[in-house]
Amino acid sequence: MTTPTDLTRPPDPTLDTVKPEKVQWLWDGHLPRGKAVGLDSDPGKGKTTLCMSLAASASAGRPWPDGSLPRVTGGVVMLTAEDGLADTVVPRLIAVGADLSRIICLHSADAGDHLWLPDHIERLTRAMEQVSAVLVIADPLEHYLQADIIKGQQQRAAMGPVLRLLADRQAVLVFTRHLNQQAGQKALYRGRGDMTMLGIARMGFLVADDPDEPGTYIMAPTKANLAIPPPALRYRIAEATNGAAYIDWMGISTRNADQLVGNTDASSGAEEVLRTAILPRLKSDGPILASEGDAILAEHGIRSRDTINRAKKKLGIKSAQRKIGEPWFWLLSGQTLTPIPPQTEYGRNVGMSEPGPDSDNPSDSVIPLRSRRVRRPRVAKDPPAEDGLNEPVDGPARPFISSDAIPTERALPSDEPADYVLLDKILLADWKRSHPGWQPAGAVA
Repeated sequence: MTTPTDLTRPPDPTLDTVKPEKVQWLWDGHLPRGKAVGLDSDPGKGKTTLCMSLAASASAGRPWPDGSLPRVTGGVVMLTAEDGLADTVVPRLIAVGADLSRIICLHSADAGDHLWLPDHIERLTRAMEQVSAVLVIADPLEHYLQADIIKGQQQRAAMGPVLRLLADRQAVLVFTRHLNQQAGQKALYRGRGDMTMLGIARMGFLVADDPDEPGTYIMAPTKANLAIPPPALRYRIAEATNGAAYIDWMGISTRNADQLVGNTDASSGAEEVLRTAILPRLKSDGPILASEGDAILAEHGIRSRDTINRAKKKLGIKSAQRKIGEPWFWLLSGQTLTPIPPQTEYGRNVGMSEPGPDSDNPSDSVIPLRSRRVRRPRVAKDPPAEDGLNEPVDGPARPFISSDAIPTERALPSDEPADYVLLDKILLADWKRSHPGWQPAGAVA
């Protein structure tokens, strides 16, 4: 629908009127000016201390972690929700040689009024103008987004004013995130929260332990939209003479981000568990419950459904159920699930029999696992009528039995099947609780 505003609005420019520009870098290949950059890590890996190193390079012209010198220097605006200003932030900045006169901390764990984005964008703008900021650090970013901003569209809308401010000031926003608990995912998806935030970032990095040397960490790229991915960099956390922590950079690493989170392939870990712990059982014992297979994978930290499904497909493991509403099973090609047995006039499962007098095999009398319709004896709640019969809901009258006549033995009585009426939606587990001796077919005693 056309509105008066649309009629008075000037025509949108065509792209032949746009002058091409090169990407400007604060740190070549790592921090593009006017853009956002994500940094993901578990707690305790030094990501906040790493941000202090970046602040020193931006404010005082100190070499970047790869040894290159800054093309431009300027002010830094910091938002750090997890560290104290006087006992942590300032000592760490001094340890790495930052120019404190060019750095503003709008909020820390113990100082400054909380800042909410995008509501307090004017406050951020004033701080950036005050020190001619070329770098903004939000550690972590989720602490500064308004509480009602949850969905991806909301996050993108909230970050719009921030991104426009970065573009106008030609500054870089470095925001940190903690890792989620979804082991088995690619490094790109391990940052906590909605994928929108990493989509907004033009460069992304992950910090994790160096698997080749304990006590050493690696910062590796997870995405690079404006340049080829830069090499991963190794570092350790050292102690300065003032007692503060700082980053001691140790050069290039050949590791990539997926390797750092334990995934050379997103499904390789799941494949290994399936191959060693589940395939032998499928070959020897036949189908297993899907819930049991998921539990085995969860013990190894693998819970991603997509990862599990990819690994199952590679190994030829299928999922099937007998009918809708029944449990899912895992099985191999060529294997089938046992069909549901027919039922007699009174609903007694065919194959359900009493054990012989000399039988020691519990499977001689079982209720099949797939049976959800079981029989219960009618229990007296009121005194029976004089004729010994009580009125049925439908069908012919059936003999009435009292509660002390409920069978407690392993087998159902076979001489009076009419004593049992069909009760819908009674699960096998309910029957087993009432009759401890019973167990499903194929169960291990």
